[in-house]
Order: sequence, then structure tokens, then C-alpha cells
Amino acid sequence: MRGPVTGMVVAAVFAMMGSGAADAQTIGAFRWQLQPFCNVVTLTIVQQGGQYHVDGTDDLCGAGRLASVVGRAFPNPDGTIGFGLTTVSTTGATPIHIDARISLASLGGPWTDSAGNSGIFVLTPGAGNGGGVRPIPAGGIAPGSITSAHLAAGAVTSAVLAPGAISPALVASSVSGLGACPVGQYLRGVQSNGSLLCQPIGGLASTVVVAPPNGAGRGPSAVIGPGGLPVISHIEPNTSNVRVLRCANTACQGYSDVVVDAGLARGNHTSLAIGSDGFPIVAFQAGNFGNLRVAHCNDVACASVTATTVDPTSGVGDYASLAIGSDGLAIISHFDDNGDNLRVTHCSNVACTNAVTTVVDTPGSVGYFSSIAIGADNLAIVSHFDAATFDLRVTHCSDTACTAATSATVDSAGNVGSHASIVIGTDGLAMVAHLEAGNGLRVSHCDTVVCGTATSRTIDAVNNLGYETSIAIGSDALPIIAHAGSVGGGIRVTHCDDALCATATSSNVGPTELGGGMPSVAIGSDGFPVIAWRTLLTNFNESLQITKCLSVRCS
Repeated sequence: MRGPVTGMVVAAVFAMMGSGAADAQTIGAFRWQLQPFCNVVTLTIVQQGGQYHVDGTDDLCGAGRLASVVGRAFPNPDGTIGFGLTTVSTTGATPIHIDARISLASLGGPWTDSAGNSGIFVLTPGAGNGGGVRPIPAGGIAPGSITSAHLAAGAVTSAVLAPGAISPALVASSVSGLGACPVGQYLRGVQSNGSLLCQPIGGLASTVVVAPPNGAGRGPSAVIGPGGLPVISHIEPNTSNVRVLRCANTACQGYSDVVVDAGLARGNHTSLAIGSDGFPIVAFQAGNFGNLRVAHCNDVACASVTATTVDPTSGVGDYASLAIGSDGLAIISHFDDNGDNLRVTHCSNVACTNAVTTVVDTPGSVGYFSSIAIGADNLAIVSHFDAATFDLRVTHCSDTACTAATSATVDSAGNVGSHASIVIGTDGLAMVAHLEAGNGLRVSHCDTVVCGTATSRTIDAVNNLGYETSIAIGSDALPIIAHAGSVGGGIRVTHCDDALCATATSSNVGPTELGGGMPSVAIGSDGFPVIAWRTLLTNFNESLQITKCLSVRCS
């Protein structure tokens, strides 16, 4: 059954497709997120005759001021609803135009703007789903719109430029004959021999040990919570407690850490998300024989928690991966140890006190290392490993609750597909990071939304790399992958040089204690990655580490 907000939108868009009354009538106020960015627009739609006027605001990701948004909505001949929106974020700035198109089936669809940004227009009843701030050119000037033909000789002098108005990076890319600094570096100066002095943007990553070596930190899962603060779930293997840690600032220099479920954790993984109510919700394997369990925080600080076994079947819940669906409810992929199947559990309410589970792929030994994301079509998509054939499989749900699905093998080049992690790129297509055993880190970029086929390549070809991957889309709209197995311990970060990850740059980050691994990467509210990971000093002597990157590439 559709929720009240979704129902209102459906009613609104059906009304927009029909003939309207002559008098002005307010259809309602609705929220869409301009994913992959964190901007949420709140739009009031008013019908007057056959016209639909839109008026509202862009929250600028929770900034102290809002941007105005005005425009028009209209039915398209193909049955979709179009939105033409104009926003002005600063006084006197040139307006930025946004075009969006939503379908009745998904209540979302693609958007583009006149500044060159694009993504998915996602109905957002509750809190947004993270991401960086949507880039807007200074003054609202689109890139490349002013050339030398528009400037009179001597028109731009130091007298008309504010301090810092021209960045060193801009100078480095435009000084004739001197070349340019590499991506990720800025111009420090011009040396006496005429060459450029380039240095990395930001600084070296800093690592904070947020818990003493007491058996904490296993299977961490990191997200960015309310207020732009990192939130991390993890396991204490000595006590089998599941904990949720909330950082006090973006670098996690200070934190609170509470038990959300005591003594029941059985597996080695947790999966955390911020629910549509703005509160943390975590999935994990629990019980003596392995069940799927969910702990839902009833407040931001997890002072009160509701924990429920949502799939009591014996031997399930391993490799649990949780996402918030387009209906605002949690959906979880996990592995059935007894049946060698991939299962998907869809929660029936925000707190997930009850749920419905479906076996969605059963061709053999499938479902290992499951990882779930919500696709551009607002349906769940899961990457997982076929341990019988050593292949990467992707399962695409056919409905919001995933009561039916289609599965395909998308990479079969050797022993591939284990330790998989999936994300939706800025092109609306899924990308999976996974291990090519004996040859390093590999990525598979889906060719379509349902991912019946994919293009795969190895991007960090070093043996013993590519384990326990975690992938995200950075604030530069490019994939970034944290993985374990780097030489000397610590963790490794691979940053793609393009959206398809045809080439990439890798580096080791974090201290080199023995056995660093299980990384989970999220993109901070400042646009820089934050990585939670586990250090294993000796057997059952573990500690949770958080590495705060000080550059987009974390290098």
C-alpha cells in the first residue's frame, strides 16, 4: 500500500494529466532530492486551469539560508510529468535552470541543470540520503559562458577582483605555455625556470582510534547522519554486542558510542543507513543459528532502540546489506547459508518491527557478499557472488518490495565477484567493486539500469588487494573505493579518474597495524571521504579506526 505522501504525489500527477478547473487550486507541497547531491527541494504545486505553477525552496543541504525555486510542471506526451525550475541562490546571481522528468511508476526520474550537473530526481518524504552540495558556479555563471570575446582589452584588472576571486587552480589550467597541474593538485607558484610548482589539494588523511583495543570495531558500516556527522555501526566480538557510534564532528574527534543490541551478533558484518525518519537503522546476523535482525534507533542518539528478528529462518542474515527504498522503508539483501540462496527482506514499517522475505536468486551457491542499492528506477539492485562458478551476479528487483526479481551473471572472467560492493553512479547506472582473486581490485559498470550485462576491468592489479571493498560516489561525481589487503597493513583507497573508471589512482592510507581491513567509506558533508575500518592487533584484540580524508581523492 502506498504511504500518504506517495499517495498525494500520485493523486497530484494524475490531476496534472487531466483537465483543471478555472480557479487556482493548491495541489500540495512535495519534496524531491537532487541525487547524487544532498540538495532537497520543497515544491508547492498550484493548478490554475490547464497550468501548474511551482513555487518553493532548495535547502542547500541544510545551509543557514535557502534558495528560491520557481517554475512550471506539465504533462508530457509520453505520460511523464515534466518540471522546469529556476533557482537563484545568491543576490544578483544569474538564475540556474533545472529540468526534471518523473514517471508515474517510480515518482522520480532524471534531472539536469544549466550548470552542467545531472542526477536523479527522487521523491523524499523524510530526510535526504546524503551526498555533496550541488555545485553552482560563482554568481550563477555557467562554465565556459564567458570567453575573451566578451572582454574588452584591459577590462579585468586587480582593482575589480576581490581577494581570492581567481584560484591558483584556475590560473594553473589557463596560463598559456605553462601547462596545468594534475587533477587533485593546485598551483603553489611558478618556479624560476618557468615550470609550475604543484601540490596536492587538501592534506594527508588523518586517522583517529575511536575505541581502545577491546574487541570493538568488527564489520563497521559508515554513513553520514543528521547534521553532517559520521555514524558507524560495528560489533564487539568478545561480547557479541552491536554498537552505533556517532561522531561529534566531521573528523570524529570525539564521539558517543552505545549498544543497540546486546549479546546477539553472530556474523562479521553490520549494515547501517539513516531511515526516512532521520534515525539510524542497522541490519546484522544474530542468534545461535543465524537469523536476520534489525535494530532501529528511536532517536538520533540511539538512546532508545527497537530490535527485531525480521527473518527467523535458520542460517540466514549473513552478508546483510541495508538500504532505504523509494517507499521510505528499509530493504535488506542477505545470504542463506543453508539454501545457498540470495534473500531480500522488505520492512513493512519504518521501525522494521515486521517484514516480508523473498528468495530472489537460487541457481546454485549464490548470495555471498551481497550489497544492495536503490537504482535510478527506484528499485533495489543487488550485487553478489556465485561461489559455485566464481562469477559476479547482479539481481534487479521487479517491484519495490522485491517480491520478484531477475538475475544475471555480469562478470565471469576467472575468479571474480567476491567481496562485492555496489553503488549507483551519476549516470544512473550501477557500478560494482569486487575482487579478482590473485589479481587485485576489479570494477563492473552496468550497461543498463537492470544490469543484464556490464563492462568489467581490473583497476588495481596487485595480488592480495581488493578484499572487503566499499564503494561510494565522491563529491567530484567519481567513484572512490576503500579496500583491504594493502602491503604493510592499513587500508587502500582507489579513486576513479572518470565515471566509468577506465583508469584509477590508488594509495595506502591509515596506519600500518597488522590486519587492517573491513573498510566502509562514506562522503562527508565537507565533500571529503570518511572511512571506518577495523585493526586486528591479535586474535580478538580489535579496535575501530576512522580515517578522515582531507582531499576528494584521499591521496
